[in-house]
Amino acid sequence: MTGKVLSSEDEKVCSWREAESFGPIYGAKGSRLLAIPRKWTPPFGLLSVEVSRRLVTGEPELLAEIWPSVEKMAIPTGAIILRSSVVGETIWDRGTYHSEKLTLSGLTENNKTLFLETLRKVQQSAQGRPCGIIVHSFVEPDEAGEFGNLQRVSKTRDHWELGVRSGELVQTDRYNSQRDTAPAISEPLTAKAGRSRERLFGSISAWINNELLRGVRTRVSCEWVRTGEAFYVVQVDAEDDDISGVNPMQLYIEPTIEVAPKNGKLLRVADQVARKAWDKLGVLNELFFEADQYVPTLYYVPLADLIQPNSHELLQGDFSEILKKNIVVRTSVAAGTEKITNLPKTDCLTPASAAKWCMDTAFDLREKYGDREFAFIAHRYIAARASAWARADYRSPVVEVHGTWGLPDALQFCPYDIWDVHVPTDEITEYPSYKSNVLLLQDDGSWKYERVRNEVARFQSISRTEVFDIARRSLQISERLGSACHVMWFVGCRTDDGRVLNIPWYWTGAHSTEPHERTRSITFAVRTRADIARIAELRKREPKLAVGLLPDTVELLRDNVFLGEVAQATVPLGVPIVLSGSTLAHAYYQLRKHGCVVIPEGDKDHLRVRRQANFGKLVRDKIPAKIASQREQQSIATIPKSGRIGFLIGKFLEELLEAREAGDRSDLTTELADVFEVLRAMISSYEIDFDAVALEAERKRKKVGGFDEGRLLIGTSLPKPTDSELLREETISPEVFGEYTRAGTYRVPFAFFGFSEIGQSRTIAFAREHVSVQITLQRDGIEIGVIPDPKQLDLDFTP
Repeated sequence: MTGKVLSSEDEKVCSWREAESFGPIYGAKGSRLLAIPRKWTPPFGLLSVEVSRRLVTGEPELLAEIWPSVEKMAIPTGAIILRSSVVGETIWDRGTYHSEKLTLSGLTENNKTLFLETLRKVQQSAQGRPCGIIVHSFVEPDEAGEFGNLQRVSKTRDHWELGVRSGELVQTDRYNSQRDTAPAISEPLTAKAGRSRERLFGSISAWINNELLRGVRTRVSCEWVRTGEAFYVVQVDAEDDDISGVNPMQLYIEPTIEVAPKNGKLLRVADQVARKAWDKLGVLNELFFEADQYVPTLYYVPLADLIQPNSHELLQGDFSEILKKNIVVRTSVAAGTEKITNLPKTDCLTPASAAKWCMDTAFDLREKYGDREFAFIAHRYIAARASAWARADYRSPVVEVHGTWGLPDALQFCPYDIWDVHVPTDEITEYPSYKSNVLLLQDDGSWKYERVRNEVARFQSISRTEVFDIARRSLQISERLGSACHVMWFVGCRTDDGRVLNIPWYWTGAHSTEPHERTRSITFAVRTRADIARIAELRKREPKLAVGLLPDTVELLRDNVFLGEVAQATVPLGVPIVLSGSTLAHAYYQLRKHGCVVIPEGDKDHLRVRRQANFGKLVRDKIPAKIASQREQQSIATIPKSGRIGFLIGKFLEELLEAREAGDRSDLTTELADVFEVLRAMISSYEIDFDAVALEAERKRKKVGGFDEGRLLIGTSLPKPTDSELLREETISPEVFGEYTRAGTYRVPFAFFGFSEIGQSRTIAFAREHVSVQITLQRDGIEIGVIPDPKQLDLDFTP
């Protein structure tokens, strides 16, 4: 090919940065193929954006010029693939633009016509964006799939996910490429006897991380095909900066908690009398305590008050003046009477539609139940930054919290974060996950999934301060109820006077969770009711079939009938359900109730019953009494005053590290308060006046400054006669601060840890001793690992 048409046979393999520089000319996907070893991909040619445009608009001479190379690529199988390569395309556009197979047979002129028609179809899928074209030799795939180390797979670049597609079925496995060796780029990728597929892809992944992307922070997802023994890479997508996703932590949360609610002409605030009179209002006395300053306002109107001629007009006026928008209405029976399941309720309504619904439903209820007492319970939908379910049992000090951003219904089927909270000691163990979507309320009252910005998708959805508040109050609710329970929470709500708080909204009795072995399976995604009908057919074809529940409409999120239909299709066939949603939420409970085998995809492996926890840490003075109040056995030691200062120094470091990892300003304030309390205890232990320390700190600040500018002293020396400056700015790294002082001894100053993030390892090599020491900073201590250097086998070949 000539001009701005590149052939894989003519062009050398580029570096990643060189390949990316061709993106504006040939499009993102096409340019990246230039960085893949030629033996690893089928032959291809790249048509630039300009050439593609000229071909589509009609330039026979240009088509004739490139046609011999097109025909050459069709020789192996008689077919080619035309792939779109859009300029500026990101991994988030995946699946948006088309690829088309074209079989070349018969007369050349007919083939040229078909080629141009196919080219136009692929170009049209770009929807007006500049688009180059990849012309690939077609490879008949025996298998196909993807492999990638995207952020959603793991926090580290050496963890990869391998997917194998068979139609709509997908099998996924994870592997680590850290110890794999890159293959020879001059050799094709082939399956070898005794070598697992994971290790083949592990070697390709090792090459990508250590050769292709060395010095580049990019992560990738690659498409592959296998034909016979040969494997080919056919597409590379880069995980670019994500500018189209939302950051849930930055969304505006509308104040929906009223500080001073008022009665309307028909709607009344649920006072203590009403809470005892109507069944659905009793939850306020179950979830809230007298000391709680903020309680969500529920309004009620008995059906008996809606018989006046102007009831409709008065009710609509109340809805408009008091609740304004996103009005939710439920139906309640009188307290102490027989409950009725599935009573009418609404999603978010306008004042006019809420008033009409109430009047129409009141008529229907009178027709069906006669004079039986009912009331409508109304409230504004609670806006919140995040939501949670908490499992609490008053007989245990540990509360489990599951949370995600946005509306709580997302916890039914979407990934979530987990926290285990030991309430008496404030100890929190975190299990964050990658949360790709957030369910948000729209302006028209509907719900919609929005994609979460990639760089924040692993951030914790709820701060540590909020998690502890939820755990502590859930345990109090369990104590009041006298039973284990699951409590649903709105997190990060706002009051109309500017406060931010967490609101418990609903509780149910705790259901059991049963761990199931996560065996290798082939997953079929059920998104609609139509998908359910295909389960039996696919089960005949695939004995290891599993169903992944991913409802594609908001209506199905809350549809118990849908869950029942899934159970009817899976239980008789023994097909397990892989559930990404919370084991504390309603969907898990309903599926288990129907007899389904449910494999929680995101649930951590842990014991539900806590037997013993080892802390080995200094705690606040009142913590042992709090643990005793939970009827938990404890072992404590009281440190004599003479030896207390060393433990306080260790505690000081612990609290400083927790402050460093604080999720937001609220968490940071709490953690710095702990730092301050330890400092106060240290001053007291030395029997020094606190005010005297503050005065001395101010004196030294005036004399030599504070630590505001971040100045690091690397070293000092006597200047040479040729030195023109006495102060030099230098680039720093962890190695600058290490000093090998003598055999077996390496001095590590505290500044070394300025480079260490929590959970990130730093390695010190002891060459003479043939070992490396790995130091990892954790929240509550330092982990030290000794790793022997690899040894060469000493083999004696003498006869």
